Amino acid sequence: MSNKHWVLDTNILVYLLNADSSQHNAAKNVIKQAQKENISLVITQQTIIELIQTLTKFYSVPLKTASQKTKQIIKSVNKIIHPLPQTINTYLKLCQQEVKPKSHFDLYLAATLITHKTKTLITNNPKDFNQIKQLKILPLSSF
Repeated sequence: MSNKHWVLDTNILVYLLNADSSQHNAAKNVIKQAQKENISLVITQQTIIELIQTLTKFYSVPLKTASQKTKQIIKSVNKIIHPLPQTINTYLKLCQQEVKPKSHFDLYLAATLITHKTKTLITNNPKDFNQIKQLKILPLSSF
């Protein structure tokens, strides 16, 4: 596996699955560029759960279908990372640093990446992570 990693936020996965999305081609370009530059694509356990939640709740995809689509995504990435024992402490430290997240799920995602020293996140919502200085955020619009 490459030494360079890009973590894909949930919104990127949704766009990859939704060919009708205006962001579908940009999400596909992320994959193409990663392959071209030998960059490993990473997702987190949390984004898998968020993806199924998004597909079923906001797109009314049946749970069985959402699960199958999620399995396709899992097969297309190089690695899945899970929270480590110290992730919760990293999350709590971020909470104490006056980081005002739009979502505590995003803050916990950031803590997971920081504890894995996998700090490059591709997202279509860079403003949700801009206050977290330990991460390098690549906006989807740059692809």
